[in-house]
Amino acid sequence: MNFTQYLTKSAWLPCQAEIQANPSLIVVIPAYKEPDLDLTLISLANCENPGCDVAVLVVINQSETDDKETNIQNGNCKNSVLALKQRLPEWLSLTFLEPPPFPQKFAGPGLARKVGMDEAVRWFSKTNNSNGIILSLDADSTVSSTYLLAVKMAFENPAVRAVSIFFEHPLSGDESSDVYPAIIRYELYLRYYINALREAGYPYAFQTIGSSFAVRADVYARSGGMNRRKAGEDFYFLHKLIPDGGFFDLTTTTVYPSSRKSDRVPFGTGRAVMDYTEKGDPNYPVYHPDIFNDIKRFLEIRELDNFSSDSISAFLYSLPPSLQICRKQRGVDDRLEEISANSSTPESFKKRFLRWFDGFEVLKWIHLLRDEVYGTMPVTQASIHLLSKIGIPSGSDKPEELLKLLREFDQSKKITIIF
Repeated sequence: MNFTQYLTKSAWLPCQAEIQANPSLIVVIPAYKEPDLDLTLISLANCENPGCDVAVLVVINQSETDDKETNIQNGNCKNSVLALKQRLPEWLSLTFLEPPPFPQKFAGPGLARKVGMDEAVRWFSKTNNSNGIILSLDADSTVSSTYLLAVKMAFENPAVRAVSIFFEHPLSGDESSDVYPAIIRYELYLRYYINALREAGYPYAFQTIGSSFAVRADVYARSGGMNRRKAGEDFYFLHKLIPDGGFFDLTTTTVYPSSRKSDRVPFGTGRAVMDYTEKGDPNYPVYHPDIFNDIKRFLEIRELDNFSSDSISAFLYSLPPSLQICRKQRGVDDRLEEISANSSTPESFKKRFLRWFDGFEVLKWIHLLRDEVYGTMPVTQASIHLLSKIGIPSGSDKPEELLKLLREFDQSKKITIIF
């Protein structure tokens, strides 16, 4: 692919960093006041040789409104990590990107990730590498020794466009003791949510963790690239890719995101851990399982023999009262009428329907059903209910035991979109 059009129209200001060797894999790591970035880089250096050159791009995420202390911490981060360059294997190079301080309006992990991924596209363009792979990692994450090799091998299949990489938060270690009960419950919630959606028959249910995905550079560019959101950039970016197919769970390696608490972003892992440790309910209430039964019922619209106005109207009127609330508040009738009018075959109707009923729309329905109808359930009870549905006896109501079962279940699955 010729990347010129994307770089001209959509890339952030070019950094023009010196290209190291001719990488086939480029790992992008945003960094903001990171005291332990060297641990992330050491884990990459300890990976098995993937049989190709690998570049690591660390993007200093600095805002024009940052105080002097933050600037000093970012500088210390750079200096401490640059000392590692001499200890890296020959196939692994390290480059720091220091873009001008970001405008406060956009400063955050989304823009920093975008700068690094755009620079990766620029490198692949300069080396005429249309098959380059971009890996997204965080500065407080480590990886298993198979990380780089597993990603390289996954993308040797031309059907693979992007992958969500299996992850496990550390459940013990150097953090304060109150962190680990929080992260156990948070990760249990993440796995419950995605698996409940899958049980409902929703085909776009994948984990969207910023530290745990990889994408072909040409797919990245064609999608319009990363967004500049201050939080949730990974969710929105990956849900642009998922509907086009070729999206897989990569379960043959593991990323270990940090379990630390953080107030840097309004939501996400760090914020969830911090909120729990400060005022958390040990029950950790999550979406009630009946919500997903309703999602499953609505998804039955894809099974209609035809998508005429009469068929769609009859289907909508047959929905239970809980879904009639969603029907009214989410403008379903008008949306389905538009989708039907622009669909020539049942297959095109299904695809257009799912492009509207994307991950963000589904989440809005789930919130509406939670707030208006079903409420919540403790995460342990909800997880036991889910495990029962998928045929796994729980045998325990301890969060860590339930998380272990769901981790094992997720690692055993290899899922892609099938229409």
